[in-house]
Amino acid sequence: MSYTMEDLKKKLFEMYPEIKKHDISMGLDFSEAKNAYVYISAFKLPSL
Repeated sequence: MSYTMEDLKKKLFEMYPEIKKHDISMGLDFSEAKNAYVYISAFKLPSL
């Protein structure tokens, strides 16, 4: 079974609802060397 990056992000948001609660943005990238998706960034979004 294969997963898309969007599927993985959705699952992470489900597992960790505080990501959205605290307005944190996250990024994922596929690492060829590790043959896996890896978490690449997290930061608080600026207030408008």
